[in-house]
Amino acid sequence: MTTAEQPSTAPARPIALITGVGRSIGIGAGIARRMAASGWDVAFTYWTPYDRRMAWGAEPGAAASIADELAGAGARTAAIEADLTDAEAPARIFDEVERRLGGQVTALILSHAESVDSGLLDTTVEAFDRHFTVNARASWLLIREYGLRFRGVGGDGVPGGTGDVPGGTEGGVPDGTPGATADAREGVPGDSPAGPTAASDPAPRPATGRIVALTSDHTVGNLPYGASKGALDRITLAAAHELAHLGVTANVVNPGPVDTGWMTDGLREALVRGTPLGRLGTPRDTAHLVDFLCSPQGQWINGQLLKSNGGAAS
Repeated sequence: MTTAEQPSTAPARPIALITGVGRSIGIGAGIARRMAASGWDVAFTYWTPYDRRMAWGAEPGAAASIADELAGAGARTAAIEADLTDAEAPARIFDEVERRLGGQVTALILSHAESVDSGLLDTTVEAFDRHFTVNARASWLLIREYGLRFRGVGGDGVPGGTGDVPGGTEGGVPDGTPGATADAREGVPGDSPAGPTAASDPAPRPATGRIVALTSDHTVGNLPYGASKGALDRITLAAAHELAHLGVTANVVNPGPVDTGWMTDGLREALVRGTPLGRLGTPRDTAHLVDFLCSPQGQWINGQLLKSNGGAAS
């Protein structure tokens, strides 16, 4: 695992860890740009050998270029090359993020994937296992590592509490409102007339942590990818319940068909015809939804599989 970072003297911002940011035109890179613009520091992972064996090939200097873009938006960044087939990689990734960016991960965004087309009859055992190792097992291990380390934003023993986030926060998640304070937080019990009125009412922890996983509805002709993404869905939705006591929400996003360089002209035309809004999705479309889910306004959305696909039929 290799790392690179862009230091900054700016005040601490909450940290997002985004996996699968290997190409500048990819969905992961689009999410990283959006999160940086919304006030997050961004650590991201990539794996060059995967891109090399895919049809699009590796993009020379992509990680450094993306990191420079994010730094230009005011984010501290850490680019981490990691092989997610290694069961020890998730813990090392979190160690690197904490060491280089000086705080805990607040938002975990799973955008990595192993994706090699094959069907029911021609999928090899090796390909099947590799897809489940990367898409399901690595995702579970990343979520587990996140859950073991997350202690809430601004809670006891957590470095860089809410006062360190420029512009104010809601439970440590950037709200983009200059001068906002903890007293103006939305959705926290007791902060508004909608909150509990009796002193004896329980006070659940506000949702300050976020997990968002990207999924797909590909199945036919893409068996190991589709099946392993189905497993990812279940793992993430389990986290919505099992990590809720930590103040963490977990959701799955299906971005639908997004052309990031893998489509043929014929496939692209067919998918556009099947989309009521008359175009394909873009990384920016997906990024806006992920950004919303990670914002204070998204704190009540939990345990959902959300489609953001322009109405395309599955």
